[in-house]
Amino acid sequence: MMILDPKAWRLQAGLTLASVARAAGIEGRNPAKTYSRYEQGESACPAEIVERLRALSQGQLGAESFHAVRLTWLRANAAPPPAEACHAPP
Repeated sequence: MMILDPKAWRLQAGLTLASVARAAGIEGRNPAKTYSRYEQGESACPAEIVERLRALSQGQLGAESFHAVRLTWLRANAAPPPAEACHAPP
């Protein structure tokens, strides 16, 4: 069964952001924050990380999971079109 929400999966599994980031091999100054951005859809999750998370979750997470949260984030944070684009020319 595919769980489409990475955060729901993590919480259900009783894992922290840091533990998932570490298990997925996310590196950098703040791996937990990086994973949080993937989980919330603020940043696109790289394919190699998705594959590690698929293995970690025993197939419950996949590209579809991260794609869905990314689309939700993009829709919620889309900039409105410029005012002139909303009006027909005279």
